[in-house]
Amino acid sequence: MKSKNQDHPMEIGWGEWLCAPQSGILHSLIPLCKIVEKAQIIVVVAEPFGEKEEEVIATASGIVVGRTNFPLVNEGEALFHIARCKETDTATDCVEVFRQEMDPDSDPKLPSEPPIF
Repeated sequence: MKSKNQDHPMEIGWGEWLCAPQSGILHSLIPLCKIVEKAQIIVVVAEPFGEKEEEVIATASGIVVGRTNFPLVNEGEALFHIARCKETDTATDCVEVFRQEMDPDSDPKLPSEPPIF
């Protein structure tokens, strides 16, 4: 899908990978492309026998743009990548900008087509 405004792509101001605080079994709480808020619990890493659990918390609001798919993690491994838009203050605003840029229904250059039933 092409952006309506290719001259001005959406910029990510910064991104950050959240890392595993300990080795163990990963329990993801947030799916990919989900908006997260600062201080929200993103993932829990538990020791194999459940003696100790460590929560990984978002350090800022943003959008989950990357994550590991492995259920077993080692201490220090990257787990989740959270991105924040450069032009907006909140993750919700960032998603709205993205939707406006990528929505084919709002692109006047595209020919209208009859609906498919």
